[in-house]
Amino acid sequence: MKGYGVFLSPAWDIREELASGELVTALDRFLPDSANLYAVTNGSPASHRVRALIDFLVDEFHQE
Repeated sequence: MKGYGVFLSPAWDIREELASGELVTALDRFLPDSANLYAVTNGSPASHRVRALIDFLVDEFHQE
């Protein structure tokens, strides 16, 4: 976008730029098939806010 060249980014992070054509994909055949996302806590019961965030992430990124 500012002449930075090629970079790897999650599609969800740049979906608006991809949709508008501001960014385009390149080297698609080299993309990983999947990636993992982990929510790490300190082991104590999660607060309602943290639990809500984890639930949102599961709903947003879960693929069947």
